[in-house]
Amino acid sequence: MVHNFEKVDEQIKLKVARWSKCEITPICSFIGGIASQEVIKKTGKYIRINQRLWLDFFETIENIKEDVDRNLQGSSYDKYDEQIAIYGKEFQKKLNNLNIFIIGTGALESQLLKIFPLMGISTEKIKKLW
Repeated sequence: MVHNFEKVDEQIKLKVARWSKCEITPICSFIGGIASQEVIKKTGKYIRINQRLWLDFFETIENIKEDVDRNLQGSSYDKYDEQIAIYGKEFQKKLNNLNIFIIGTGALESQLLKIFPLMGISTEKIKKLW
């Protein structure tokens, strides 16, 4: 199969090149879960299904303007730099200033309690993650 990369939209090429090295916590968790399921299937305990998974995360940025401030913090590495590179500083400040109340003690809630601080959600001193 021959692909013609000249027909690909220039904006898509730019976005893929700009964000290809960024690691966003929930996306890494999702891909890690899929990889672990495939490892379990490889052991023979479960039947593997031959299928493909298409992931398109451009939907998460389609309403974000191109002129948002994506400048990083400088020479020192900030753990939120990769999110800022994609979504911008204003979006990161909104995440930092959220107040979140989570009810439940199951597996999903424990994962959320782990992932939210890694993303910077409710990390301002006056905000709380309950």
